[in-house]
Amino acid sequence: FPTESREETQTDARIRILQDRRIANHDVVVFANVNRVQDVLKAYEVTRAYHGKDSDSGELITDLTLQRVKP
Repeated sequence: FPTESREETQTDARIRILQDRRIANHDVVVFANVNRVQDVLKAYEVTRAYHGKDSDSGELITDLTLQRVKP
């Protein structure tokens, strides 16, 4: 539930990648799993980019919370 210090956001996907501190909130991520990029694109806005360390492996990671947008 939203409060003064917490906002409500829609989450359509979450992913974890090796840490990349260039990624920030409001960046756009595009996923494609096709033979040609023109066939199908799925675009998402980064609503939260968390840069930290994986508690199990110690690997530096970036967790992305994503909201679907139209490309």
